[in-house]
Amino acid sequence: MKTLKTLAILSMFLLPACGDASAGVLDKVGDAAKQSDALAKIKGTLTNLTSTLTGITDGETAKAAKGKLEGMIGPLKDQLSSLGGLSKLGAMKDTLVNGVMSQVTRLIGNADIKSAIGPVLEKLKGVLNG
Repeated sequence: MKTLKTLAILSMFLLPACGDASAGVLDKVGDAAKQSDALAKIKGTLTNLTSTLTGITDGETAKAAKGKLEGMIGPLKDQLSSLGGLSKLGAMKDTLVNGVMSQVTRLIGNADIKSAIGPVLEKLKGVLNG
């Protein structure tokens, strides 16, 4: 009976401590899930940007895509900021960012396209060169 009483008293002190530890583990799991979600959003945005930029072939298609491009730059900047910067992309960084940047370079080389969306492309370069 004395052992049972001792166990009951000990459990009053030990169980709350376990609760704190398990809360810390749950916080870490939640943080990892948030980071994974942020990475998925950034990957989607960069893939969408690459696709949009690839579809631009002349001044007219550049003008048509301008609003969409402008609308993607702000959210991309926010997503990168919430993640902690481009370096947090790890191995994905080179593949995703290089895809966008190669399209930007291609488009800036075309005078008609550059006159239509040059400032947007420069702003995008600024975000990706961080």
